[in-house]
Amino acid sequence: MSPHRGWEFPKQPWRWYQEWNRAVFLHLKADLEFLRTLVPKDFSIDLFQGQAWISIVAFTMENVHPRGIRPFSFVSDFHEVNVRTYVIQDGKPGVYFLSIEAEKIIPTLCARYLSGLPYEKSDIFRIEAPNDQYIVKNPRNELQIRYKPGDPKKTKTPLDIWLTERYCLYHDLRNKRIRLEVQHPAWPLYEISLEFCSFRYRLGNQDLVDCPIDLVHYSPGVSVIAWGEEVL
Repeated sequence: MSPHRGWEFPKQPWRWYQEWNRAVFLHLKADLEFLRTLVPKDFSIDLFQGQAWISIVAFTMENVHPRGIRPFSFVSDFHEVNVRTYVIQDGKPGVYFLSIEAEKIIPTLCARYLSGLPYEKSDIFRIEAPNDQYIVKNPRNELQIRYKPGDPKKTKTPLDIWLTERYCLYHDLRNKRIRLEVQHPAWPLYEISLEFCSFRYRLGNQDLVDCPIDLVHYSPGVSVIAWGEEVL
């Protein structure tokens, strides 16, 4: 067990390797009653000092492949943006995805089929100069962020750790509660200058539109292993 994980690894062998690189985290305080309409009642929404959170995370998936099979870039490398909140079950804090978008159609279909997660195809662009940008366009969702990574954070706050160090995800599939566990090094977090940010996400029957951003993180990324699904 790694010290930042907090519980033992699953007993079965891990199944997937992947890298989550050049990640931008936009964290927003959220209304608990609103989240309760989006998260199945069987999952307990996790709170930090009584406050619920939503995060928009833009990053690039790279070298995604099953154990024992080499990656192929046309399916293993793609941009992804997810909107997530935070849940906890059996003492294991994790994330619950409210939206997941991927750049390429084949990875989108594979991820949806293999994981049951609600992946959808979107136009996602990453532009590196003069400042880095992520741009997402979808009939229901839009995101544009322009930013400049800064220096490594010297000290992580308890909230930094609470928002980023999550080693499982939860979802519901065909009336089953599912947990998927992952493992990676603690996120290396950097300061970030957010030059521009605009977004619109349709969540349930409400639009999340250009709400105040309460906290921002940047990370060059982590290498990840993932296990198969566990029915709770």
